[in-house]
Amino acid sequence: MGDEERRKGRSLYSLEAYGESQRHRRNGYVLQKRGSVEAGLGRFDEARQSFAAAFEEEPFFLGARRDLASVELQIGQREAAQRIAEESLNLLVEPFSHFEGGFMEVLDHAAASKEIEPYKGSSPVFWEGIFFNASGYARETSLLVNELIGRGLPLTIRDVGCQGQRVAMDAEVFKRLDKARGEPGKNHIQVFHFFGPQHFKKHTDAFATVIRTTYETDRVPREWMPALKAVDRVWVMTEFNREVFAREGIPIERIAVIPSPLGEFPLLPPEPLELLNTTASKVGWAA
Repeated sequence: MGDEERRKGRSLYSLEAYGESQRHRRNGYVLQKRGSVEAGLGRFDEARQSFAAAFEEEPFFLGARRDLASVELQIGQREAAQRIAEESLNLLVEPFSHFEGGFMEVLDHAAASKEIEPYKGSSPVFWEGIFFNASGYARETSLLVNELIGRGLPLTIRDVGCQGQRVAMDAEVFKRLDKARGEPGKNHIQVFHFFGPQHFKKHTDAFATVIRTTYETDRVPREWMPALKAVDRVWVMTEFNREVFAREGIPIERIAVIPSPLGEFPLLPPEPLELLNTTASKVGWAA
């Protein structure tokens, strides 16, 4: 048996496995994988149906939309591919249409108002999260915390230390964040800013707890729910997130929508990605 026949045999076996999985539970991810196999076999009509079913099941599953657009291009349907791309962009932008401005704009407006007094609270803030690698979560955490420290909040951080390509951060910003490292004080506000809320552990001296996270589909992972239900507040990025998290059982009055900041602090020239002689986990984070 030649390599081509073996590859085709493995693909057909995968299709059977994905089909069996769908009989037990309909899943957008499995549908997307099935579509990829079908496209590889040249079964473009079937692939289109699988990709369409994948994002019908998971509306924010942009990977399935991307793959469907790719198939449309392969069969010469450029207009269809363009339409899918436009729909995907609109889907990303639409949740932010509910807000007049981003989070930093709101803070700037508050700071400029004479009616808003400077922070006089006695409770320090302890912020746990990813700060110094090149992931999206680290980028958002660093932007938010750098801005809040600059506005005078008594804020201490703990970097959870996930491996990954270091972000090429401005030296002054790095110095400010690095100086903020420390341990939580008494009666502090604990903020857990992470993609895995199930790892949250409440501090004994925390009088208020917050989880900042997001999830791009219309479900919340089951393993997240105990932690999300245990904290005083959940901060999400969009109104869509708020609706989904509430539907999954989190009291809606505990959920606040805080859009992700769009501002940037200065960057140094980026370091080359560590793609050689490194671990798979580092490559994944760097990508």
